[in-house]
Amino acid sequence: MNNRLKSILFISTTVLFIQACNTNTTSIKPALDACDQGYSTPDCLTLAYQYHSGKGKPKNIEKSILLYEKACDNGRPKGCFLLGRHYQAGEHIPKDYTKAIKLYKEACQSLHTNACAYVGIMYHTGRGVAQGTAIARAYYKKSCEGFSQSNWSEIGCTNLGYMHFNGEFINRDEEKAIELFHKGCDGGDYRGCLEIGDLYTKGSSTIPKDEKKALRFYETACGLNTNSCEKWQDFFKKQATI
Repeated sequence: MNNRLKSILFISTTVLFIQACNTNTTSIKPALDACDQGYSTPDCLTLAYQYHSGKGKPKNIEKSILLYEKACDNGRPKGCFLLGRHYQAGEHIPKDYTKAIKLYKEACQSLHTNACAYVGIMYHTGRGVAQGTAIARAYYKKSCEGFSQSNWSEIGCTNLGYMHFNGEFINRDEEKAIELFHKGCDGGDYRGCLEIGDLYTKGSSTIPKDEKKALRFYETACGLNTNSCEKWQDFFKKQATI
């Protein structure tokens, strides 16, 4: 796998840490008590979001990590997933890919689709496990198809789209890749929008060149992630000079 694809999978992936809840600070103590007693695990996550973002509580990443761990131990897959993200990134704890993939697998088994997608990423890039393209594809497919109409992963769809587009372990299928990029984009993954924009910019046997559509998809990507706005801005400037 080339370095560009590794960069796409690890650096360009949409940031997944959840926005903090705007809980009033007067509700913090009872929530903490409930969390400590282990019978109200959603409150562990609420507190973790607040400590992670500094909204509702003084920012304290270390404490948020402990709360993610408590939520995970109490059976909350989202806590396992977010704890895995910390271990993968090495954010305020030592980087540990083996622990990260273990947590992702645990969350995936509990129907957390983004965790399934991240298991795929770890196998795709050989982080914490032996590289396995076929296994990565299976996890991307599982996460993209999801467990219900509303529980699927846009990240898994986009990453599976890359595999179809590049012909990794499967025959190259641009039409299928475009379908997956569209699903990823519709689900909120800016990378899927960028890929469709690029295809409309250049044109292909599957998609005719259409700069107006390209601009629309670049604009959508920019709205989803400001780090992706450069293509939209450059394209917009180009159109303004025509």
